[in-house]
Amino acid sequence: AMTVLLVLVACVVSVLGAPPQDEECLPADAVVRSTRFPGAPLEPACVRRVRFTDHPGAVGHVTGFQSEPGGADLNITAGDAVVRLTVVAGGILRIRLAPQGKFSDPTDGEIVELPDLPVQGTFSQDATHFEFAAGGMLVKGSISPLLLSLWRSDGTQVWQELEPMAWNETSTWQTLSSAATEKVYGCGMQNGYFDHTGRDVSISEGGGWDVGGRANPVPFFMSSTGYGMLRNTFSPGRYMFQQQRMLIHDDHGLDAFYFVAPDMKEVLGLYTSITGGPVLPPIWGLWLGDSDCYNNQRHNFSTSYALEIARNYSVHDMPRGWMLVNDGYGCGYTSREELQHTEDGMAANGLRMGLWTSTGLANASWEIGSAGSRAIKTDVAWVGSGYRFGLQAVKLAANLMQNNSNSRPYTWTVCGWAGTHKYAVVWTGDNTGGWEFIRMQIPTVIGSGLSALAHASGDVDGIFGGSPETYVRDLQWKTFLTASMTMSGWAPRDKQPWTFGEPYTRYNRQALRLKARLTPYLYTLSYEAHVTGVPPVRAMPLEFPNEPWVGVNTSFSFMYQFMSGPFFLVAPVFRNESTRSGI
Repeated sequence: AMTVLLVLVACVVSVLGAPPQDEECLPADAVVRSTRFPGAPLEPACVRRVRFTDHPGAVGHVTGFQSEPGGADLNITAGDAVVRLTVVAGGILRIRLAPQGKFSDPTDGEIVELPDLPVQGTFSQDATHFEFAAGGMLVKGSISPLLLSLWRSDGTQVWQELEPMAWNETSTWQTLSSAATEKVYGCGMQNGYFDHTGRDVSISEGGGWDVGGRANPVPFFMSSTGYGMLRNTFSPGRYMFQQQRMLIHDDHGLDAFYFVAPDMKEVLGLYTSITGGPVLPPIWGLWLGDSDCYNNQRHNFSTSYALEIARNYSVHDMPRGWMLVNDGYGCGYTSREELQHTEDGMAANGLRMGLWTSTGLANASWEIGSAGSRAIKTDVAWVGSGYRFGLQAVKLAANLMQNNSNSRPYTWTVCGWAGTHKYAVVWTGDNTGGWEFIRMQIPTVIGSGLSALAHASGDVDGIFGGSPETYVRDLQWKTFLTASMTMSGWAPRDKQPWTFGEPYTRYNRQALRLKARLTPYLYTLSYEAHVTGVPPVRAMPLEFPNEPWVGVNTSFSFMYQFMSGPFFLVAPVFRNESTRSGI
C-alpha cells in the first residue's frame, strides 16, 4: 500500500449554437493584459478574423474512398471536401479535413513531430457504413452523411460526431458527443480554472491576468474517460464543453490528433510523444528565484547592487537559486563590464544570474557566452502576440542557451501555446498579491499540468500589492512547486522573503529550507514529467482516477488541493485563517 503524507500548507465562445462571426470584440468593461511598458501594444479591443472562403459548408455524403491495401491513410471524399484518417501510432488518430481537397500542415511541423512510419490499418465498407481499424482503435463512419465515431478495441465508444464537420468564412469546427459523468481538463493555463466541464473556453491569448485570463492557452483538452485532443494549429479557438462538444478554430480546414489510452496519465504520455517532453529544469532552477532592476535611482544605477541582495539571502540563511538583475522595461544592466562583475559575485554567493527581456534576444549570445547569464525571462511586451511567435521565442531562447553555454535551458514565459512546454516554465502574469491571488493560482497551476505545462507558477505574493500574511501563505504552498520566483520593484515594498521582518522572516526561512530538502524529490518529479508528460503538480482526478470521490465536489476541495507527486497532498491556506477545512 502506498503511504500518502497530507500536507496542510500553513503556509468565447461566440457560438453557443451559431458559428463565429467575422469580428469578435471585448466587452466595454473587459480587463486586458497589462504590459507595464508604455510603448508596448495593448490587447486589441476587437479581433477581425481572416476570411478564408465565401462559401460556408459542411461535409456531406461520401462520394469515394481511397485506401491502399494495408495502407496507413484512408482518404474519404465528400464532393470537393476530403477527410483523411491516419493512425500515427498506437492510440493516436489523426483526422484532417480539407474543404477544397488540398491538405497542408498548418504549423509547418513546429508543434508536432511525427513518427517515421504510421500504423497500417484495415478498411471495410458496405452500402451505408465503413470501418477503419489500427493501433488499438476503430473508426466507424456513416456514408450519408459522413459522420465519424471513435472506438476502443474492446468495443467501448470514445466519442461520436453529432453533426458533420463544418466551416464558414472564418472557422472550422467539429461537434462531438459527451458522456453524462465525463469531466474535461486541459486547455493550457486558464487562470482560475482546471475543470472545464460545462464551460465555454477561449483558446486564445488575452483576457487579462486574473480569473478568466488566458496566460498560456493550449489547443489541447483531456477527458476523464481516457482520451484527449490536440488541434494542430496556431489559430485561436473556442471549445464548448456542454452536452454536445463544439470544437472551433479560426482555420479553413481541420487537423486534429486524438489520443486514446486507459487513463489520463497515459493520454499525457501519448500527447507528449509527438509534441515533446516537458523541459527538464536545471537543479538550481527548482530553488527560489529573485528578480528586480538595479540600474535605477533606487539602487544607485548599479547592476552590481544585486550582490547586496544576494548576500542578504546568505545573511538570513535562506536557500535560493538564481536572480534576474534587470527588468527589461527600460531598465537594463548598467554596462557589459558591470554585468560581468555582477555574475562573478553571484557565483561566489552560490547563485546563477539571468536576464529578462521585453524587446528580444539580440544580445543574448554575448550575455550567455561572455557574461554568464543562465536564465531568460521572455515578457509580454515581446512575446504578447503569442501563438507561433510565442513558441518560436522560447525555442530561440533555448537554442541560444545550448549554443553559447554548457547549461541546460531555463526560460520563464507567458503567452505560450502548444509546444511551449518543451522549452519553458510558464507563469500566470502580472498579478496583485492577496488572498484572492492565492486562491486563483491553485487551480491555474493544477490545470496547466493537465496540458503538459509541467512547470507553472506565479510571482510569490504577486508583482503588485501583497502583505506579510499572504506572502507567507503563498511561499509555503509554492514550496511544493518546481518553479517559484519573487519580483520586486512594482509594489510599495520589495518582495524578498525577509522584507516584512519577524516573525514572517522566520516562517519564510522554514519554507525555503523545506524546499531545499525536497530538491531530490522535485527533481525526480521533473525528470518523470520530462519522460512521461505526467506533471509534478497532479490534480486529484489525475492521481486517483478510480476513487469513488473523484469528481464529486470540484467546487472546493479538489479545486484547491493537489498531489505533489505521489506522496504529498498539498492543501494551501488561501484565506486569512489558521485552518483549512477544519484541520
